Amino acid sequence: GGRANYAFALSERTVRLYVPPMYRDYVDRFADMIRAIRGVYYYGAPSESQMNTYLRALEGGSPREKYRASVELEAIGQPAIGYLEGASGDGWTLLYSGQALAYLNSDLGRSRIIEAADSPNEEVRFEAVKFMANLSGRSVIQALREKVNDPSDRISLEAVAGLVRQGRDYATRLRMPAYDIVALRAVEPGLIVKTDGRPMVVVTGTGARLEGTVQARVGGFGLGSTGREHVGIISSRRGEPQTQIVEATVDNVVAALAMQEISFGDLVRLFEVLEDEGNVPFRINWID
Repeated sequence: GGRANYAFALSERTVRLYVPPMYRDYVDRFADMIRAIRGVYYYGAPSESQMNTYLRALEGGSPREKYRASVELEAIGQPAIGYLEGASGDGWTLLYSGQALAYLNSDLGRSRIIEAADSPNEEVRFEAVKFMANLSGRSVIQALREKVNDPSDRISLEAVAGLVRQGRDYATRLRMPAYDIVALRAVEPGLIVKTDGRPMVVVTGTGARLEGTVQARVGGFGLGSTGREHVGIISSRRGEPQTQIVEATVDNVVAALAMQEISFGDLVRLFEVLEDEGNVPFRINWID
């Protein structure tokens, strides 16, 4: 029900397509689901045999087959919820059935995604953590906070990004070993560094990009541009140098440095260098 409002004919050649908020980061899946809708679904679900065929693929097929089956069931709508809720299998089954259930407004979708975020498969964990940014609730916030400490750097950063997106009218606080990061959704981008008491870095207006060519080194850490959109973070604090590539935004760099367990003093000095070199796109507020 309700799917008829996804598209509006403006003329014989033009159609306006409405993408629901939950699909904004998953437009490809939304398009696949739209293609999967059959006119007959408005008058009744497919046969039980066909539904069980989709279920078998969701439970035992390849990751691609599981994805296709979840999209087909999602396109069927409410009659498919029971099949999706009853699906069991590996991490991909949890992930794709959870996504379909979330799109169909089933509460089980949230718990499936959270469960998938604990999969031993790193790719499943990454996709589950990424999808959590589209969900709400205390269980999601708690799961994202736990994933900040995931052994995979890219999953850790995705969890931080998800927590930042969850912050609407409140701050999202991440307690790091050396200091706290507080992310505030605000119109004006900025960085506030509090040095007294327990150190704190407050990032507002997330997504502000570093400007110019970045090149800075402090202690055992270095930052350098890798193209126009990304920077590399080099750490030599743990023996062999390690390099991590992140999007060249202030919030991503702060989060990545925190994951590298940079000391608060080195973090402050590094951003002083970036500010002096004109790489930071705003004035940093230092609070003693």
